[in-house]
Amino acid sequence: MNRVSAEIVYRIVYVSDDEAALVALAATSRWLYACVAAQRKLWRLRFERDFPKQDENELRWLRLYARTHLAHLLFAEEQQRALSLTDELLDWFRAYCNRCATEYRWRHKLYTAHQPKQTTGTHVGGVRLQSMIISKHAVQYMRVLSQRILAPHQRPVWIIEQPCWDGVDVHDLVAKEKQYSDEYLIVSVGPRNTSPRSAITPVKSTNTTLYAWHLNALHLPPHLIMSNFSGNVSLYNNWLVVHKHFMDDNIPGTTLVFDLAKRTARPGIIEGGTSKLHIQQATENSIRLLWRDKIKEKEMPGSLRDTVPGSLWETILY
Repeated sequence: MNRVSAEIVYRIVYVSDDEAALVALAATSRWLYACVAAQRKLWRLRFERDFPKQDENELRWLRLYARTHLAHLLFAEEQQRALSLTDELLDWFRAYCNRCATEYRWRHKLYTAHQPKQTTGTHVGGVRLQSMIISKHAVQYMRVLSQRILAPHQRPVWIIEQPCWDGVDVHDLVAKEKQYSDEYLIVSVGPRNTSPRSAITPVKSTNTTLYAWHLNALHLPPHLIMSNFSGNVSLYNNWLVVHKHFMDDNIPGTTLVFDLAKRTARPGIIEGGTSKLHIQQATENSIRLLWRDKIKEKEMPGSLRDTVPGSLWETILY
């Protein structure tokens, strides 16, 4: 088979719809592997067909794969920016094979156990691949579990990090809500509620503060987003959407949008109550929100409330 010209192998790869047979062919020799993998555009199209990036979980897996296999390039980047998934740096045939192997392990529950290392609160360094929150009610016990490559050509390790709370008196503070994206962590904190009445009847409180960290800078003090806060938050990539409520029910709430990457804000973009708010689309510089107007919904007859049209809003922050 090694005597067959590369053009014939390219044609076989192009016309075949049997990916399993092509993987078996590539495993025959290094030369055949190179011929099969050389069809980058074709394998990328097959990857996007079988594992569409419109699925947020698929996009997250692809980002993790790219950061893991291109970590040697990220070490050369000062800020370790996210690699473009449209770049031809990726071996799309290998990515396709790895995604199929991941699917097999998920279906057969072939998990791997890791023992994380504990940090001392200093800057860890290396290339961070992914993170997750180890949830604790008291904020001083909250930890972040991160997978990192500490040096070029080393295997990834799991590390437990403690967010820095310098400048914040965390005594008796509890985490009201925690959310994280690929790059950012946001936590709303408030005093521990000791009122017996509040355990039975919910009471509105504005004694809550909202903080944010970049997940590569947990050793630095948090960035204050908002104090005296009461409401709902939604985090997507570098975008933080905050719907703020007021103690007086006669005062309509307001929705604010923060770009955590640039530390810019667009306050008061949606005045009034919103029963549902969804981040429909987000890019590096713009965000599109879809929401339902609570006031208009109340004015509609009961039989039509489920068909109330949504409102669309889009902004660009520079």
